[in-house]
Amino acid sequence: LINMEKYLSLLKIQDNAAAGRYRKKAEYEVGREFAVESQVGDTHTGRISKVYDADTFKLKTNDGAQHIVRLFGVDALEKTQLGGKAFASKLEELLRRQDIKIQHIADGPHGRMIAKATVNGKDISEWLIQNGFAMVYEQYIKDDGLRERYLALQAEAQK
Repeated sequence: LINMEKYLSLLKIQDNAAAGRYRKKAEYEVGREFAVESQVGDTHTGRISKVYDADTFKLKTNDGAQHIVRLFGVDALEKTQLGGKAFASKLEELLRRQDIKIQHIADGPHGRMIAKATVNGKDISEWLIQNGFAMVYEQYIKDDGLRERYLALQAEAQK
């Protein structure tokens, strides 16, 4: 269960300029608590409830749990960076009203789950790379075949 006092204290905002930072921190704190519901190797299916940027979103699973998901193998612009909002919008368009299947790969910082994700059988990380919305995060991909496939897609997207 979520510690509501802790959650509400994180949402207390003194001025509008700090509002985004406090909300984001509160969501990460909540994400940390939700993350205990999943173990590495688990799979979940659900729908997005929020897109943070082109490689991070919140998934509400069919059983009602929520997970902040950081896509495995890619790095994309933050919403605050030039082009970041547009890239996040493209991800949201792809995922909106779709069933998303995730496989928990690792536990990430800020309570985020590092996960492989698919929509209609399509690898979301692969789609982001193919369309130039994300770069390959080589150092974290241990599977040589997957790393080479992602790098080939990236090279093709850069032409």
